[in-house]
Amino acid sequence: MNAHSKDAPVDPGAALRGIAGDQLSLAADYLGWQGGHRHKGVHQARKSIRRVRSILALAGAALGPGAEALGHLLSEINQGLSRTRDAQAPVEAIDHLAAQTHDQKWLTILGRARRNAVAARHGVLREALAADPDLLQARGL
Repeated sequence: MNAHSKDAPVDPGAALRGIAGDQLSLAADYLGWQGGHRHKGVHQARKSIRRVRSILALAGAALGPGAEALGHLLSEINQGLSRTRDAQAPVEAIDHLAAQTHDQKWLTILGRARRNAVAARHGVLREALAADPDLLQARGL
């Protein structure tokens, strides 16, 4: 019988475990992004982790023992990464505002604000990397 047959039994737990596993692999890859891409990698990793947490909340028992504990662990990882992501958000907001104006006075002010936001973002990332070099602990978990 074909695996895609209408008569084939469907194991939603297995399907959801596969999707969750893929998302966790993506999260680990995203956390490995380097240089100027690191902030985007953290953002993408947090999104992947939230997807897995949604699957865990939706499927719960169908995923087997440990699903609840995994959900708690992923919540802690995302909270640990949130400060790094939060430091990137003002940079993106300033970029968005700057793209909407041609007024040189506002561009100068936004440029100064962006430099300050980037400096703050680098400080937060330095602290995160000091506690978890290359985000290896988060990636390993």
